[in-house]
Amino acid sequence: MISLAYGEGINHVCFNVPDIDWETEELVKKGFRIVQDAKRDGVRVEDYLDTREFGNIFLSFRPLQTEEVKKRKAGYRIVDWKFLGHSAVVKDVDNTIRYYQSMDIASVQPPAVFDSSSIENLKAHGKTPKTAIRAKTRVFNIGPVSYELVQPIEGEGIYKENLDRRGEGIIDLTFVVEDLERETAKLAGKGVPVIFSGQPRTGSAFAFFDTRKEGGDAMIKLVQRVSG
Repeated sequence: MISLAYGEGINHVCFNVPDIDWETEELVKKGFRIVQDAKRDGVRVEDYLDTREFGNIFLSFRPLQTEEVKKRKAGYRIVDWKFLGHSAVVKDVDNTIRYYQSMDIASVQPPAVFDSSSIENLKAHGKTPKTAIRAKTRVFNIGPVSYELVQPIEGEGIYKENLDRRGEGIIDLTFVVEDLERETAKLAGKGVPVIFSGQPRTGSAFAFFDTRKEGGDAMIKLVQRVSG
């Protein structure tokens, strides 16, 4: 059952597509319901489809951006971060993956496990966790946007904390950075605390920053870019 008392947070992800009407109707044929359909002079300019059943995330479409809009948005860039996507906590990773695959819009990566024993210098709320933290994870991509689905299975990390407190849904905005230590120092200087961080033995260092209170109940996650 979908909760209607969600509160603050990221509730949808919007994609610019070449043919908004075609993309919308393809999902409608698969049984997805349009919950908001905005038109201007009879032309659809944005819609929302109810894809909340697994993951509590709406999907929306907009037409491709004009060159004027692209130039204007390019001027807003104030930090050298590259947007990667989102982490989302879910109750059942496998069901959620099957759900998005049923739309025929997602490319899915193999299953993985988040295991604190394979992460060096792991810190949660500034301390080394006393117990193991494990979670099932799956990553899927829709166009350039990456979603990391996380199903907590052991321990009291931020994934379980968010799932218990607010239910399924997106918990962060994820960016790739050139120098994680430098960006961490910048945010610390602004009073933004690191809530969860570590260095996987076979992956990139990461840090979650607790921007939830004043940032719409969403964290910022920064990931170290791999050189080469």
